[in-house]
Amino acid sequence: MPRRKPFQYDTLLRVRKRQEDIRAQALAAALRDQHAAEHRRAEITRDQVRALERASETASQEFTASDVRRFFQYERHLAHLATQTDAAIRELRGEAGKRRAELEEAMKRRRILERLEERQQGAFLAELNKEEQAMGDEVATNYAAIARSRARKASTGETAATERGAP
Repeated sequence: MPRRKPFQYDTLLRVRKRQEDIRAQALAAALRDQHAAEHRRAEITRDQVRALERASETASQEFTASDVRRFFQYERHLAHLATQTDAAIRELRGEAGKRRAELEEAMKRRRILERLEERQQGAFLAELNKEEQAMGDEVATNYAAIARSRARKASTGETAATERGAP
């Protein structure tokens, strides 16, 4: 029987797979945050456009300077929010890139262990096949030896019978 265990790092492989899962979840969370920030940015842009449209409507109807001033202050506030959101998006993109790199590293570490497992399994199977072949060769050799022994006994028995004068 083969003397090696097929694979000795099952626990380590499970740990590496779990680490990969954790990294994948972190990447998914970072991408979710990035998409949410991009969605907020789009909403802010829509609000800016609406504020400017309402300001132009108000200016074309009754011109009250305080109303127009409030619309433009709101639009400047939205522009400031848009700038902050753009900065947050850039930061989140960097974070997502970092998480992606961590995930790729975890996947690489897992694949290394899987390849090691495949090699050890292949070596184990090769050793098992070698031992089976050796047992088969031994059985064949024994069978051939028994057949030769029977043949010798049969031929010596016939020779002895012909020497005694038997037909």
